Amino acid sequence: MASTTAFFTGLSGLNANARWLEVIGNNISNINTTAFKSSRLQFEPAFSRNFALGTAPGTDTGGTNPTQVGLGVQIAGVQRNFNNGSISSTGVTTDLAIEGDGLFVIDLAGEQLFTRAGAFQLNANSDLVTIGGGKVQGFGIDSQFQIVSGALVDLNIPVGLLTLAEATRNVNFSGNLNASGVVATTGSVHESRAFFTDAALTLGMEMDGTEDLSLPSGGGGFDLFIDDGAGGSFLAIEGGRQAIITISGAEKFGTDLGTHSFAFSTVAIPGVDVIGTTMNDFLVFMDQVMGLDSTVISGQD
Repeated sequence: MASTTAFFTGLSGLNANARWLEVIGNNISNINTTAFKSSRLQFEPAFSRNFALGTAPGTDTGGTNPTQVGLGVQIAGVQRNFNNGSISSTGVTTDLAIEGDGLFVIDLAGEQLFTRAGAFQLNANSDLVTIGGGKVQGFGIDSQFQIVSGALVDLNIPVGLLTLAEATRNVNFSGNLNASGVVATTGSVHESRAFFTDAALTLGMEMDGTEDLSLPSGGGGFDLFIDDGAGGSFLAIEGGRQAIITISGAEKFGTDLGTHSFAFSTVAIPGVDVIGTTMNDFLVFMDQVMGLDSTVISGQD
């Protein structure tokens, strides 16, 4: 009967919209579910019932339309919305989120699964796992921390368990002297070793004109200390070169003393330039730059 057909046609609309309400209810109930993707219901018309077929246009007529009656609506499918949701901080360092397309790869008991939920944690073996115990997988790295693309491996993050060896560059030392210890009577004595090619030359010797005053092959800086015959000493260097000592990187009480240079003046002698500046001049320079106090050793040579 026609009324029966009309009744079932209207009922199809009620059933379809009931399913639509179920999809909306599911979206609302998962509003706080991590990485949940909402869905929407797609409708399509049911096949129409033909009571009379149409006719094609003729010479004298334009043809007739078919007689069709729709039989209602039906569900075409449910479409998942994979658009990126809002990303918020959770305060958990192992939680991750994907911005844009992509899925996390999970190994759960040998089965490879995919998810957008990044609520991860570390297990007892420092493996990155899901709440359900699935191991998060990715590409590993080599000894040079370069990504090794290819086969996926379980991600292991040994936080606080591994350290990289690194050479010590600076050492800071502080402390108090023992008040009951031995009191020093003189300052420390330091010697500077000069470079020269004549084995017969030593510190404090006078020149007799036969010494080899040239610098070693590839050498630089000073050649040697030479006694000036009057109780002082000066430096001899290869002709045309000036001796300059630069002090940098020194600290005192945690303060950088800066960069300072001391240039020795030269006196022209055939075959060699003789530095006329004495070592006492250099010591005065050191006192000024380093803030040294030599009063306790004023009587020492």
